[in-house]
Amino acid sequence: MDKSILKQKRKLGFSLGLMIVSSQLVFTLMEILLNHLGIEESIEVTYLLNAFSLYVVAFLLVKLLLRKVENVEQKPKVKLTFKKFMWYLFVAYGIGIFCATFTNEIITLISKVCNKEFSDRVEEMMSNSTPIPLILFVAIIGPIFEELIFRGLLLKKLRVYGDKTAIIYTSIAFGLFHTNISQILFAAVIGVVLSYVVCKTNNIKYSIMIHIIINMLSSIATIISTAGLDAIQTVYVVVITLITIAAVIVVPIKGAKNRIEISNESKYDKKKLYNNIGYIFSCIIVVIITTISILI
Repeated sequence: MDKSILKQKRKLGFSLGLMIVSSQLVFTLMEILLNHLGIEESIEVTYLLNAFSLYVVAFLLVKLLLRKVENVEQKPKVKLTFKKFMWYLFVAYGIGIFCATFTNEIITLISKVCNKEFSDRVEEMMSNSTPIPLILFVAIIGPIFEELIFRGLLLKKLRVYGDKTAIIYTSIAFGLFHTNISQILFAAVIGVVLSYVVCKTNNIKYSIMIHIIINMLSSIATIISTAGLDAIQTVYVVVITLITIAAVIVVPIKGAKNRIEISNESKYDKKKLYNNIGYIFSCIIVVIITTISILI
């Protein structure tokens, strides 16, 4: 294998671990600084620290790391119809919710067996948030920057190995990136749809819009739940579920003949894309951070 190509694969592997380590380090240092200055750390401040450490510092470091890694050749953009956009949206959301429910059931079962409560820092943070910062950071800022990182930067670098490989790799990285056991599978399966949409349209704006709407729906559900509006929450869940079932089951059957396959042409060999020191480093970092988040 060409040493330059192996080096490229290692850099791609290091990117996830570097994002997580650098963001955690900057976040912790800024917390220490705020405590030293006597500034109280509110939910709003926590959101700001997280956004700066991850979407500014970590993103710039990864972009610098991958600056010489080859991009896929620019392909013409394909317009996505409203009907198809809505289908992708509810397929992603529906499958994501199913995976989140499945994961939570497993966590509940493990908690009962181990006789230990496992904390979910993200759920706790969202539940304690007021609507404005929740929508601003979770439903708008987060999706935009996460799409720029994973579908704008990482996917573009990985498509030289074939679109299917790029979709799988990016989606796994997106799931692991959350370092939260209740979100990993949820994020990974949604990542598959988001990456697929970008590969089909060569346009990141669609994945950004889908991601924003999904996070907005989750934020609205959290706001309704926190407000104790059980009746409204029930109606909301039923409506979303029915629309999702229609998107996942009815639409695919109706349009089965019009399915379009994505390209899987690859410029380079896929070997060592996962089995390299960079990717192994990132996986170790994810395991450590995820374990710590569960135990604390």
